[in-house]
Amino acid sequence: MNRALELLLRGAKQTGTFVEGLQYIYEDLYTTDDIDHLEKFCTWLDMEIGGAGPANIEDLYFAFGNQDSPHAQYVISHWKEKLAIYKMY
Repeated sequence: MNRALELLLRGAKQTGTFVEGLQYIYEDLYTTDDIDHLEKFCTWLDMEIGGAGPANIEDLYFAFGNQDSPHAQYVISHWKEKLAIYKMY
């Protein structure tokens, strides 16, 4: 798994959201990591998807970067539905 994504998961686990989690792990990121892109991804996860976990963060990261592709749209709708069900319980 991408190191930055692993750090984002750790940060979100500690803080409760991906946006706050990014701030939590900010100093652990490499200088080559695109912070603006990661921040947009975190905002998208929190606002549009409803979260992510180890099982789906890579798929969602792909979908975020390729939102025009039909496969990405399927991934997005699939995980939105799954997470909505999980949040009901």
